[in-house]
Formats: sequence, structure tokens, C-alpha cells
Amino acid sequence: MKERSIDILRENELMNTFDLSRLCARVLTCKEMNDEEITMLLSAPQWCDPMRAVGMREVIDRICLAREQKEQVLVCGDYDADGICGTAILVDALRSFGIQTGFYIPNRLTEGYGLHSETIDMAKAKGYSLLITVDNGVRAFEAVRHAKNAGMDVIVTDHHVLDETQPLLCDLLLHPQRMGEDFRMLSGAGIAFEITRALQIQKDKYVVYAGIAAIGDVMEMRGETRMIVKQCIKILNQNRVRSIQLLANDSSAWDETKIAFQIVPKINVTGRLADRCNANNTVRYLLSEDGNVLINVSKQIHSLNDMRKSMSTQMMEVALKKITADSAFIIVSDASFHEGIVGLVAGKLCEQFQRPCMVLAPKGDLLRGSIRSVPGVDLSSFFNDLSCLKEFGGHAMAAGIAFDRHDLGKVELYAQQHIQSLLPLAADEPIYIPIEKDLLTAKEVKSLSMLRPFGNGFEEPRFCVKDLSIRSARILGNQQHMKWVEESGMELLYFNVKDRMYDLKEGGFKKFAGKLSVNHFHHQEKVNMILETIER
Repeated sequence: MKERSIDILRENELMNTFDLSRLCARVLTCKEMNDEEITMLLSAPQWCDPMRAVGMREVIDRICLAREQKEQVLVCGDYDADGICGTAILVDALRSFGIQTGFYIPNRLTEGYGLHSETIDMAKAKGYSLLITVDNGVRAFEAVRHAKNAGMDVIVTDHHVLDETQPLLCDLLLHPQRMGEDFRMLSGAGIAFEITRALQIQKDKYVVYAGIAAIGDVMEMRGETRMIVKQCIKILNQNRVRSIQLLANDSSAWDETKIAFQIVPKINVTGRLADRCNANNTVRYLLSEDGNVLINVSKQIHSLNDMRKSMSTQMMEVALKKITADSAFIIVSDASFHEGIVGLVAGKLCEQFQRPCMVLAPKGDLLRGSIRSVPGVDLSSFFNDLSCLKEFGGHAMAAGIAFDRHDLGKVELYAQQHIQSLLPLAADEPIYIPIEKDLLTAKEVKSLSMLRPFGNGFEEPRFCVKDLSIRSARILGNQQHMKWVEESGMELLYFNVKDRMYDLKEGGFKKFAGKLSVNHFHHQEKVNMILETIER
């Protein structure tokens, strides 16, 4: 395993200057952050003035005009976490602002991504005169042109890569690349959130929705996005958004929260949860704002989540059998794959193999799928020179793609050839921060919380420690996982290592590496290390 070198002088300097624990100082030393960056990281968070964002004034003026003229406004969203959360934010805010507002989220399986001319026709027929896109629109050249020809105004709010070679005929554009440095890392929901701040309509749930979107879209933890996620976590810890809190209290919390957001906007964008007791148990229901029961959320969430787990497990098994071990860019497709789960499988494969992964499902004459990447391989520009793509959109680390089935060989050849020039830039394996045994205390590990939130661009630190005094080892989960207990009580957990179990039973390991956390159980605190690799 690779280890970072430690500058002890700089580490001591940071401890004294910023009153940091040694573990925090070591992490910041290894991240090579200067004093100005550290000061900003540790300072009390401050929101930026949303009206400083380039283009915001014009957008707010047009929204105010829509209210004055009693126009109907349609928010055109997307079907992923970012698009749905952004739609929920903006619809609720515009209604609170006094505007008659509708929303449209395309069906992923039948309509695909983005704004379509058919949606424009439906909106025109229903009397909408202003369209506002959320998390889409910068590539909807035909649909925007269609809307303008129909006499409608269009505001595009999107954070996907702009195509500077084609003119976008929208009336106004709000995009992080143009809004200014503080706003550069916003997701689609983040932009929607900034609009609500500019309208001076502020609700805790907007922060939480924008925070979930930023995490779901793997946005860089800088500028306003870092502020949004930090405040999102604070609000959730204070139980100030009851609906999300109730969902997150269930098992498989984040997966279920994501699924819930797929359900909620199609029923009621501003739905909330409440508990209702009967003679046998407590059942959770989704309620509209007037208190009407709409759906038994808990039962449907668990059913959907179980189905999702089963399907993704099956897809992973098929994918693992089809992967070519020497592929620098993993591309896998199968007739059994479901389009709605390709992103989950691509993410798991990318994490396991530390290589870019594309997972494709058949859709008529097309192959449509999701891609996940690694540092050093920017998906937003990777396929610029490939002309056969029917659909493409996304970000540096995640993207969606579609092309004709007969072009699969062409896409595979392009990816394998193009990746070669980028391989020196890509992270081939994690680099771990070496620490001593005496730093493995609950106090030291808990001190890392002052550096949170971790995420893209400010990754959670990985540590390695050697010469631990292991007092016991135990096999867990039907020969799937391994647990070691150190003499201090610290637990080291190694998950999904069935293929290595024979070797692990032999023991004799001298070095352990992974991520640290503190587990609270029966009013006791215990340090855990979730292992990524071990060495003898």
C-alpha cells in the first residue's frame, strides 16, 4: 500500500496555530492546505449573497414579472436525486411567492433525460407561458427553440457542461460556470436553492433537499456547496425536517431516502410524514400539506428497496463474470440489465476496480447507461471526439450515455484507446496516512468531525497503522466478512472478502488500512476501522 510522507514540523505548526488535535493536523498537513485555506475551512460558515451570482438579478426580475402578470410557470425537472430535489425546492418556493406553478419530471424509461418538444406542447395547451428548467436544459436546443416558436419564455438553470459551439436560444441562463467562483460547484438543486434565497423565501427543507442533491451528484465540497451540505447535516441532526428524518431513521437510510424522493414529487412535492398508531403497530404515511393520507410510505419504500437490492445484486453477478480484467475502461452490457439500476452497478464496479466503468442496458435499438469515473478521468470531456453518441450528459465523475447497439464496438475501442493518454493522471490506488497506535482514541477520531463534510474534492482521509496487538479474530456474515479486535477494544472490519477468507484465517497481518469512525453502543464509544486493505 502507498503511504504519505509526514511533515512533522508542519503538523506541529498547525496544532499550535489552529489549536488542532494531532490527527486533524496530520490530515491537513497531508492535504497540503495553506493557512488561508485552513482558516476558511475552520471558520463559521457564511452564506454568499445570491444576488452576486451573475445572471441572478435578471432571473429574479423575470420571476417577479410572472407574479405581477399572473402567469402560469412550469418547472421542468429531471428524474435523478438532483433533478427531483431541485424541482421540489423551486416549485414550493414559487408557490410560496404567489405564482401558480406546475412541474414536469420525465419518465426515465419512456422519455429519457431532459426537456422535450412534447412537453412544450402539453405546457402550451395548459396555458403555461414561462418554463424554468432544473438540472437540465443546456443541451435541449430543439426543445428550447420549439418553446420560443410557441411564444413561451424559457429560463434554463443547469450545471451540466455547456456546449459553446451551439447557441442556446433561452431567454435567461443561470449556470455555475458563469455565476461566479463561489457558485461554481453548485448542483442543479443548488442553483434552485440560490434562487429561493434571492427571492427571500427560506425553509429548512430547501437546505436539506439541496444537500441531498449535492451528495447524490458527487459535487465538489467547495464554496456554496460545502456550506449547503454542512447546514444540511446540521439541520438533520437537529431533527428540523421531519419527513427526511423519519425516512432516514429506517434501515438502509440513504437508499430509502433516495427512493422516497422518486415517489414524493409525483404525488405531492411538499409532502410530509407523520406517524399514525393503530392497535398493532405504528405505520408511517405520507401526508399532503392539508393532512390527507396519500400513501403508506414505509411499506412501499421497503418493497422497492428490497426489489432494488435483488436486481442490483443480480446485475453485479452478471457484470463481474463479463468484465475483462485488463480493461483500463470497463464497459459491460447485458440483455438482462435494467436501465434504472445501471448507475448503482457502475458505481460499485468503479469503487471495486478503481477504473472508469460504463454499464449499459438495452433500450430498443439503443444501449443506454451510466458511467462512473476516477480522479484524473473527466467524463464531461472524455467523449468529445466520439461522434456516434445519441445522448450524453453529466459531470467529471458521473455521466449518462446512449448510442446505437451496433456502435458498441466503436465506443469500446474509443474508450480503451483514449484512456491510455489519461492513465498517468488517474489514481491507481489510494494513498494512506500513517498513524501511530496512540492516535486511535475516540477523542482523536471524533476530532475529525470539525473537518467535515468530506466528499468530492475534499475526500475522507484514509489511514494505515501497523503492529497492532490483535486479541481476537472472527468470521461474520456466512463467511463473507472478517472482524479483528485490538487489545484497546478497537474493531477492524473487513467486508465482502469471501474470496480471501482462506488466507485471512491464517492471520499474521502487520498493517491495516482504511477509514476511521467512532461507534456508539450501550453508552460506550469504540473506535472502528473499516478496512480497505491489509498486509503481512
